[in-house]
Amino acid sequence: MCDNWLRVNFMHHSVLTNHFEEFPCLFFNKEANSLWKRLWVLVLWFIWKHRNNVIFNQTKMDAKEILTMAQIQYWAWMKHKVRKVNFSFF
Repeated sequence: MCDNWLRVNFMHHSVLTNHFEEFPCLFFNKEANSLWKRLWVLVLWFIWKHRNNVIFNQTKMDAKEILTMAQIQYWAWMKHKVRKVNFSFF
């Protein structure tokens, strides 16, 4: 779902540390890779939070909710932290 949102097509590793290490894009500069890695951490954070709700609060797994929350949070963060970026949430 994240690949579709970002309009990318990557091969993903099953080992989390390998996935993170290979997540930067070769065609990005250092600053863009930093933003890219922050997105990776943010999505992982929302997966973790949702997992805890499923386990401890007996909620249902909802991948769309995870992605939506990550999108909203990332857009809000980018809008306020990165002045060079001018884009709409939509």
